[in-house]
Amino acid sequence: MGRTSPWLVFGLPAAICAAWTVYAGKDVNWDQLNYHYYLPFELLAGRLGQDFFAASAQSYLNPIGYLPFYLMASHGWHSVAVAIVLAAAHSLSVGLLYLVAYTLFAHLPQRDRCMFSCIAAALGAATGVYWMTVGGSFLDPLLAPPMLAGLLLLLDDARTARRAALAGALLGAAAALKYSNAIFALALLPLAFVQSRRAGFAYVLAGAAAVALFAGPWFALLQREFGNPVFPLANAWFRSPDALPINLIGERFALSDPVALLAFPFRMATLDPSVYAENFAPDLRFAALFVTLLGLAALAAGRGTPAVGALRGADWRVLAFFAFALVLWLATSANGRYGLVVLLLAGEERSVTAPRERDVEIAADDEHRAPDRAERGALIHVADRRVGVARVPVRDGRCEAVRDVGRSQDDDPMRERVFHREQPLVDVFVVGQHDHILRRCRLDRSAKRFLGRRPSHGAVECYRAELFEQVRHAGAGDDRDERSRVLAPSERDPTHPARGLLGR
Repeated sequence: MGRTSPWLVFGLPAAICAAWTVYAGKDVNWDQLNYHYYLPFELLAGRLGQDFFAASAQSYLNPIGYLPFYLMASHGWHSVAVAIVLAAAHSLSVGLLYLVAYTLFAHLPQRDRCMFSCIAAALGAATGVYWMTVGGSFLDPLLAPPMLAGLLLLLDDARTARRAALAGALLGAAAALKYSNAIFALALLPLAFVQSRRAGFAYVLAGAAAVALFAGPWFALLQREFGNPVFPLANAWFRSPDALPINLIGERFALSDPVALLAFPFRMATLDPSVYAENFAPDLRFAALFVTLLGLAALAAGRGTPAVGALRGADWRVLAFFAFALVLWLATSANGRYGLVVLLLAGEERSVTAPRERDVEIAADDEHRAPDRAERGALIHVADRRVGVARVPVRDGRCEAVRDVGRSQDDDPMRERVFHREQPLVDVFVVGQHDHILRRCRLDRSAKRFLGRRPSHGAVECYRAELFEQVRHAGAGDDRDERSRVLAPSERDPTHPARGLLGR
């Protein structure tokens, strides 16, 4: 995590959530009185064969996820202590939102990266549905962290089956403990297969194993008692004689037509409890995200530049998961609690699109402006009148690490900065002269992907000729001494990496 302490990333949200739940007071919601406490009691007391629909249709949901709440309450814990423990567990979502944003903003300087990540985490948590459930007995905020952790695992460029298997286990467990989370496990599946076929199968197998572990015993009990492993759900298929032969579907917030779908982001901003949540929870972020994406697309179309050029590998993965999850959530229930992961990621997406708007403007002018302005800050920041060779690793379109060796105008000794681990490298020659930053890249396929464009061969040759001409004449006139000092390292040392570039 670089300079960011994990104690701060997860400790500060835990303290805020704990303080909030104490301030908000004891949560005595209808679901808690109806089945949150009863389900674990039904399991531990062995009342499955005795009680019949004691808590309505919810009587036969998987009780495993409610065991922590039940055990704390049944052992006489103070309600404040129970709420603080649950709030600390729920707060993991905010810390994981920060880590997801930290991955997306890897191209920014460290200070900006931390700042934008904090903004993204705050925007992600800015949903009333989340704060209404923090510290309560609902499973939705308790199971959001493992799903966000699964997403975070698949954002890493290390395409290992182990990471995909762990992500699958986390999403599978979330789906087993609350069936409505199965859509998010399905939404994350394409990201695993995009990494590799092996990773995709590992994701599926680990998810199935988690479902078998956390829900298999309960399915077996229901199958033995009623002839339906998910009784009374899907009874139109299993035809248990103890319930009507229908498939129960939550239609309270269902969207009926395309007009309602288009109006949905804007209706969420109103004080209407019948839109997507049981209580008043106006949310402006979906409308802002919708308008921003339309504006970004219009800006890119007007400039003749594809908006996708401003997005990177991890951006696409988060956007793909968010889009798939949003579509499945709207198609199945549109219930705010059931789609808590979507609500948390909505603020993340809005915060990520803001820095990309400028990237689209830069990309539009990239072929017509001097390369230094279009690429400034893309690979490395170099002080004025500084020469060096930057070795920049490029992997899947993202800079993994930077090694910068150079001498400043004050004749400081050679220095080296390494931000992350080393990876396969692409050589980049960098020359700084006054306020003008010059850069010459070995433009192989990886470098082109990192720069977010595919310049024509003629443009590359023109760029090279212009750059070398400026380098050769950097010391013209009164700056000849400066030119001698700039070019001295490669002239004195025949093995200096810059010499080979200047000699071409």
